Amino acid sequence: MQDRVNRLGSVGALFATAIVTGAIAAVITAAFIWCYEHGIDFVWGDVPDALGVDPYGSWFTIAVPVVGGLLVGLVHLWIGDHPQAMEVALETWKSGERLAPSIAPKTMLAAAVILILGGPVGFEAAIVGVAGGMAAWSAVRIRSVGSLVRQVWGAERIDMLPEQFAKSPYWVAGITSLVAYRWMPFGGIDMGFRFDRFDGEWAVGDAATAFVTAVLVTVPTLLALVVIQRCERSTRYERSPIVYGMVGGLLFAILALGNEIVLFSGQMQFQQLPFESDGALLYVTVAKFAALLIAVSTGWRGGPIFPLYTSIGAFAIVAADVVGATTDIVQVAALAAVSTVLVKGNVPLALVLTLYVVPISYGFVMVIGSVAAVVVLALLRTSGVIPEPDEPEPA
Repeated sequence: MQDRVNRLGSVGALFATAIVTGAIAAVITAAFIWCYEHGIDFVWGDVPDALGVDPYGSWFTIAVPVVGGLLVGLVHLWIGDHPQAMEVALETWKSGERLAPSIAPKTMLAAAVILILGGPVGFEAAIVGVAGGMAAWSAVRIRSVGSLVRQVWGAERIDMLPEQFAKSPYWVAGITSLVAYRWMPFGGIDMGFRFDRFDGEWAVGDAATAFVTAVLVTVPTLLALVVIQRCERSTRYERSPIVYGMVGGLLFAILALGNEIVLFSGQMQFQQLPFESDGALLYVTVAKFAALLIAVSTGWRGGPIFPLYTSIGAFAIVAADVVGATTDIVQVAALAAVSTVLVKGNVPLALVLTLYVVPISYGFVMVIGSVAAVVVLALLRTSGVIPEPDEPEPA
């Protein structure tokens, strides 16, 4: 009887840890977004206002990323290569190794410089580094909590739960994080605001549109991700991080002269996309992706999720206009396909990721888009074009 009570207590502690750490992850995410968005407002709003210059389409657009490249290079020289690529951080965590507690402040500083000064990369790599470093800091001080955290987030086997429920704690953590994030009074990603609430009326044609869109988007996204990961693994900039950082800043700043949406991670500009011409949207599709590759290759480290969302989202609007389809259906299906590729075909995890930026009323579109992407990935694996995925990453 006592063993049963102890077991139930351990399971309860595990799920309580999942809920608490999921909520903490939401707070960290929201707080970090709030800080760097206010930094962007200051550097790209208050400063050019004081100087009496246009922040975009002028010398200011070039100057800030070039100066940023200098600072990025100094950051590499003084504190190291941060933020780490998401794949590297997650593999370190899953292999049983611990992310050093010192990674959190280093990641925060490096990511703030990169994101505020125009780096066309996502903030998700920074969040992984900050949260991982803080988890390690907690584990050093409260070892039992550290073990539970590692079990919740997939780094240790959970012996106390049956096999069919072994992954449920990190789903609880992921869903808790999403719900808590939605309720945060600050720092929220406002991309979801761009979509009107779906009215619930849809036809077979809408479902077919979503499916075909996701099928067509999956392979290009997969190829894009391969290229991005190769650029992330490049270490040439370590030879002279200041020179590479400044040249990288100059190159993507020149691309931003064509359209300022090229700058930054993408979530703040996403709402501008429907108001752009088709020519501008096609430019953003190509230039945003090119800027991401330039950035990660020259030391401006960050994640690919939101830049890819912006690039694919821009193209989806053009495609919808060309074929006469409903823009939001095409766009949401495309985002769901991108999410599915990013999480290696894990549909539930893809839906959680997409829900960060899309209202839940588009759930049926997200499901269709994710399933279509999974079908394409399965066909590619069956034919040997791509390898079988590793164990899906925790949320």
